[in-house]
Amino acid sequence: MAYSPTACLVVTIVLQVLVLVAIALRLYVRVGVKGNIAADDYMAVLATASYTGLSILYIIAMANYGVADPELRISEEQASTGLLLVLIGEVLYLISTYLVKVSVAFTLFRIVTAKAHRYTIYTLLLIGAILTTIACFWAVFLCKPVNHFWDRFRGTAGSCKSIRTLMAVHLVQASWTLISDLTLGLVIPGLVLWDSLMERRTKILVWFLLGFGSLAAIATIMRIVYLPSMTITDSPADNPIIVFWSILEAAIGIICSAAATWRPLVSRLRRSSTGSCQPLGS
Repeated sequence: MAYSPTACLVVTIVLQVLVLVAIALRLYVRVGVKGNIAADDYMAVLATASYTGLSILYIIAMANYGVADPELRISEEQASTGLLLVLIGEVLYLISTYLVKVSVAFTLFRIVTAKAHRYTIYTLLLIGAILTTIACFWAVFLCKPVNHFWDRFRGTAGSCKSIRTLMAVHLVQASWTLISDLTLGLVIPGLVLWDSLMERRTKILVWFLLGFGSLAAIATIMRIVYLPSMTITDSPADNPIIVFWSILEAAIGIICSAAATWRPLVSRLRRSSTGSCQPLGS
């Protein structure tokens, strides 16, 4: 895969704008149209806040500190700052990804009644919480002392764990993410709708809307493909493609899960365009 630092920087900025627009429309639908904001919306807002922090860090770090840009010439001090931002960004990515899954799960709890389905969701969330916590701790405490990760340029004494252990932790976490995307986005909604009394056309539409968030699985698969190439050196420019797919994955998850809530807004706009005088917020 060809990698262009400038293109990735532009994509990150565009994704950030789209994420903010998506969450704003979600909140407008829930508050302005339906008048009912719930736990899944709060989780989506927290995921957006975490992703926004990740996105801003990535933009600053890539433009000024050589993160994911091997062609940018930087000083040792800048490289040290860049590695610190990489560490913070990794934690924010993990948190954002998990919160998106929690938001989708809370949305499903509104329509899921079968105990087997609910227990499946609870199990996924519990496993995800454990794996996300482990991955965060592993990232933060990869080196001993912790600051050795970003202070290696200053000759500080310390050591870091093997790259293979870090890769294994990320592969396990990514596998959970992929399984969760498919289970929460496609499998459980499909099982719920299969036994419903809706018309087939309506079933397909609802299944499509609920499963829209699973599109993030594509980015997850791409990240898994590149994870075996993960490296750790003294440069903040390591693993640019993995960083890019991580950002893309988190953004797609937020945007698509938000899009699944826009149906009332689309319906109101469609009625307005056909001449209905009914107020949008009624």
